[in-house]
Amino acid sequence: MYKEKGWLYYDKFKDFKSSSEAYAAGMKTKNVDVTQVGHALAHAYERNGELDKAEATWEECIRMHTARRDDPK
Repeated sequence: MYKEKGWLYYDKFKDFKSSSEAYAAGMKTKNVDVTQVGHALAHAYERNGELDKAEATWEECIRMHTARRDDPK
């Protein structure tokens, strides 16, 4: 639900603050799809002028991707 809500605000309404709030909520869920939600959150922060948050989100995405890549499961 958070992916769809975030995209609706981002793409249709150009409300990047509401978009980032929806995506940020999604990032707190278990087994989040970092490629879709994390990347979109970083872009929403960028479009909203929150560059520090965007950078931190990109770094978190990299950390999460690396952790999943290195997981021996």
